[in-house]
Amino acid sequence: MNAAFVAFGAIGLFLLGYRFYGRFLATRLFDVESESDTTIPSVELRDDIDYVPTDKKILFGHHFSSIAGALYIQVQMQLYFL
Repeated sequence: MNAAFVAFGAIGLFLLGYRFYGRFLATRLFDVESESDTTIPSVELRDDIDYVPTDKKILFGHHFSSIAGALYIQVQMQLYFL
C-alpha cells in the first residue's frame, strides 16, 4: 500500500471529524448556539489598553511568531539534554 493513500485517508478522517464532531461538541457539550450570540472579551471589556479588538490577520501573525519562537527554545533544550 502506498503511503500517500494512508496519508490522504488520515487527512480525510481528520477533516470529517473536525466538521461533524466539532459541531457535536459545540451544540451538545458546550451549548454554543451561534457565533453571533457569543461575546468577545476584547469588545465587551474594551478599554483601549489591555482589551483592544484587532484584525484576524494581525492575530494570526502574532500567534505564528510566538509558536516559532518557542520552537527554537524547545530544540535547544532537547539538544542540551542529549
